[in-house]
This record gives sequence, C-alpha cells and structure tokens, in this order.
Amino acid sequence: MTFAEFGLAVDNVSARLAGTLPPDSRVLVHGAPGPGFAAGVFAAARAGVILVPLDPRMALDTVERISALTEPAAILLGTGATLEPVTSTILTL
Repeated sequence: MTFAEFGLAVDNVSARLAGTLPPDSRVLVHGAPGPGFAAGVFAAARAGVILVPLDPRMALDTVERISALTEPAAILLGTGATLEPVTSTILTL
C-alpha cells in the first residue's frame, strides 16, 4: 500500500464513520494489525469517534465483555470496507 492509497483509505473510512455515527460514538474494530487497521485508527480520530480495538485472537467471552462495557455503536471489520451496526450482545467473529 502506498502513502497515497493509505491516505485515500483514511479519507474513505473517516467519511463513512462521520456520515453514519455521531461524534464520540464508540466503534469496535476487528482485524489483524496492518495498513487497514492503521487506516481505521487514523480514520476514527479524524471522524471524532472512539476506537475500541479488538485482537483477532481474543476469546469470544472477552470480546463480549468489551462490547458490553463499551456499548459500541458499530463494528468496523477487516479493512474498513464493512461498517456494521451492533445488533446483538453476542458478536459472531
């Protein structure tokens, strides 16, 4: 991924977050560390939302506890191409 592609990814994800969620909303992000995950971190900051990162190796009960404690408004999956509303207290990973 080039710097230009990274910048475009940040622009796209931040626009989707800002257009969908009110400021200070919490968003779970699930994905392996890498450029897509990093773009999600920068996009969340730009959109004014609070990023709650999840390690893909976390046990389901840990993810459920984090979700219950943070009350996220959405889940950002993988590269940021999917922004899903939280519809259940049990997350299918």
